[in-house]
Amino acid sequence: MSFFANADVTVSGSMERAFAELSDFRSWKAFMPPEFTPVRGPSRILKSGDRVHVKLDTGMLMLPAVIQILWVRAPKEIAWSGGNALLRAEHRFYFETTESGETRIRSEEEWTGALSHVGALARRIKRQAEIIGSAQLHGLATHLKALSS
Repeated sequence: MSFFANADVTVSGSMERAFAELSDFRSWKAFMPPEFTPVRGPSRILKSGDRVHVKLDTGMLMLPAVIQILWVRAPKEIAWSGGNALLRAEHRFYFETTESGETRIRSEEEWTGALSHVGALARRIKRQAEIIGSAQLHGLATHLKALSS
Protein backbone atom coordinates (compact mmCIF):
# COMPACT_ATOMS: atom_id res chain seq x y z
CA MET A 1 0.00 0.00 0.00
CA SER A 2 1.30 3.44 -0.86
CA PHE A 3 0.47 6.76 0.73
CA PHE A 4 0.50 10.38 -0.41
CA ALA A 5 1.93 13.54 1.13
CA ASN A 6 0.35 16.71 -0.26
CA ALA A 7 0.76 20.47 0.10
CA ASP A 8 -0.20 23.54 -1.90
CA VAL A 9 0.30 27.28 -2.01
CA THR A 10 -1.10 30.15 -4.06
CA VAL A 11 1.28 32.91 -5.15
CA SER A 12 0.96 36.20 -6.99
CA GLY A 13 2.40 36.30 -10.46
CA SER A 14 2.50 34.09 -13.47
CA MET A 15 2.63 30.34 -13.59
CA GLU A 16 5.57 30.66 -16.00
CA ARG A 17 7.62 32.67 -13.49
CA ALA A 18 6.96 30.26 -10.63
CA PHE A 19 7.74 27.29 -12.85
CA ALA A 20 10.96 28.93 -14.08
CA GLU A 21 12.29 29.31 -10.54
CA LEU A 22 11.53 25.74 -9.44
CA SER A 23 12.86 24.25 -12.67
CA ASP A 24 16.22 26.07 -12.43
CA PHE A 25 18.49 24.22 -10.01
CA ARG A 26 20.69 27.32 -9.67
CA SER A 27 17.87 29.07 -7.76
CA TRP A 28 17.20 26.26 -5.28
CA LYS A 29 19.67 27.49 -2.66
CA ALA A 30 17.68 30.73 -2.46
CA PHE A 31 14.45 29.08 -1.34
CA MET A 32 14.70 25.36 -0.54
CA PRO A 33 14.23 24.72 3.20
CA PRO A 34 16.95 23.28 5.45
CA GLU A 35 14.98 20.00 5.53
CA PHE A 36 15.76 19.59 1.81
CA THR A 37 19.19 21.09 1.24
CA PRO A 38 20.46 21.18 -2.35
CA VAL A 39 24.05 19.92 -2.56
CA ARG A 40 24.86 19.32 -6.22
CA GLY A 41 23.00 19.50 -9.51
CA PRO A 42 23.10 20.99 -12.99
CA SER A 43 23.96 24.67 -13.48
CA ARG A 44 20.89 25.15 -15.67
CA ILE A 45 17.22 24.37 -16.07
CA LEU A 46 16.41 20.82 -15.02
CA LYS A 47 15.69 18.20 -17.65
CA SER A 48 14.56 14.60 -17.68
CA GLY A 49 17.30 12.25 -16.49
CA ASP A 50 19.19 14.82 -14.37
CA ARG A 51 20.40 13.64 -10.98
CA VAL A 52 20.32 16.06 -8.08
CA HIS A 53 22.08 15.48 -4.76
CA VAL A 54 20.37 16.77 -1.61
CA LYS A 55 20.49 16.38 2.15
CA LEU A 56 17.12 15.25 3.45
CA ASP A 57 15.87 15.68 7.01
CA THR A 58 14.15 12.43 7.97
CA GLY A 59 12.86 13.93 11.21
CA MET A 60 15.58 12.07 13.08
CA LEU A 61 18.74 12.78 11.08
CA MET A 62 20.00 14.36 7.88
CA LEU A 63 20.69 11.84 5.11
CA PRO A 64 22.25 12.29 1.69
CA ALA A 65 19.84 11.46 -1.12
CA VAL A 66 19.91 11.46 -4.90
CA ILE A 67 16.78 12.37 -6.80
CA GLN A 68 16.30 11.77 -10.49
CA ILE A 69 14.31 14.20 -12.58
CA LEU A 70 11.59 12.22 -14.32
CA TRP A 71 10.18 15.01 -16.48
CA VAL A 72 9.92 18.75 -16.84
CA ARG A 73 6.77 19.84 -18.69
CA ALA A 74 6.94 23.62 -18.89
CA PRO A 75 5.12 25.46 -17.45
CA LYS A 76 2.81 22.94 -15.79
CA GLU A 77 4.64 20.05 -14.12
CA ILE A 78 7.96 18.88 -12.70
CA ALA A 79 8.46 15.35 -11.35
CA TRP A 80 11.34 13.62 -9.62
CA SER A 81 11.86 10.41 -7.69
CA GLY A 82 14.29 8.86 -5.27
CA GLY A 83 14.72 5.96 -2.91
CA ASN A 84 14.90 2.19 -3.18
CA ALA A 85 12.76 -0.93 -2.69
CA LEU A 86 12.41 -0.22 1.02
CA LEU A 87 11.10 3.31 0.54
CA ARG A 88 10.63 5.28 -2.65
CA ALA A 89 8.98 8.61 -3.38
CA GLU A 90 7.75 10.14 -6.62
CA HIS A 91 7.27 13.87 -6.18
CA ARG A 92 5.27 16.00 -8.60
CA PHE A 93 4.76 19.75 -8.64
CA TYR A 94 1.77 21.07 -10.58
CA PHE A 95 1.34 24.72 -11.63
CA GLU A 96 -2.01 26.24 -12.60
CA THR A 97 -3.47 29.71 -13.03
CA THR A 98 -6.41 30.48 -10.76
CA GLU A 99 -9.53 32.39 -11.81
CA SER A 100 -8.13 35.46 -10.04
CA GLY A 101 -4.90 35.30 -12.08
CA GLU A 102 -2.70 33.98 -9.30
CA THR A 103 -0.71 30.75 -9.49
CA ARG A 104 -1.56 27.67 -7.50
CA ILE A 105 1.32 25.23 -6.96
CA ARG A 106 0.52 21.74 -5.71
CA SER A 107 3.02 19.27 -4.33
CA GLU A 108 1.98 15.61 -4.51
CA GLU A 109 4.33 12.91 -3.34
CA GLU A 110 3.53 9.20 -3.56
CA TRP A 111 5.48 6.92 -1.23
CA THR A 112 5.85 3.21 -2.00
CA GLY A 113 8.04 0.31 -0.87
CA ALA A 114 8.17 -2.13 2.01
CA LEU A 115 8.36 0.57 4.70
CA SER A 116 5.30 2.40 3.34
CA HIS A 117 3.21 -0.47 4.77
CA VAL A 118 4.48 -0.15 8.36
CA GLY A 119 1.71 1.81 10.12
CA ALA A 120 3.47 4.01 12.67
CA LEU A 121 6.55 4.47 10.49
CA ALA A 122 4.45 5.31 7.42
CA ARG A 123 2.54 7.95 9.42
CA ARG A 124 5.80 9.49 10.61
CA ILE A 125 7.25 9.55 7.07
CA LYS A 126 4.05 11.08 5.71
CA ARG A 127 4.09 13.82 8.34
CA GLN A 128 7.74 14.67 7.65
CA ALA A 129 7.15 14.61 3.87
CA GLU A 130 4.23 17.02 4.27
CA ILE A 131 6.38 19.32 6.41
CA ILE A 132 9.10 19.33 3.75
CA GLY A 133 6.69 19.73 0.82
CA SER A 134 4.97 22.65 2.53
CA ALA A 135 8.33 24.24 3.41
CA GLN A 136 9.48 23.90 -0.21
CA LEU A 137 6.34 25.64 -1.49
CA HIS A 138 6.40 28.39 1.12
CA GLY A 139 10.10 28.97 0.47
CA LEU A 140 9.37 29.28 -3.25
CA ALA A 141 6.47 31.67 -2.52
CA THR A 142 8.69 33.88 -0.36
CA HIS A 143 11.41 33.82 -3.02
CA LEU A 144 8.96 34.81 -5.77
CA LYS A 145 7.62 37.66 -3.64
CA ALA A 146 11.16 38.97 -3.06
CA LEU A 147 11.89 38.80 -6.80
CA SER A 148 8.81 40.88 -7.59
CA SER A 149 9.62 43.59 -5.01
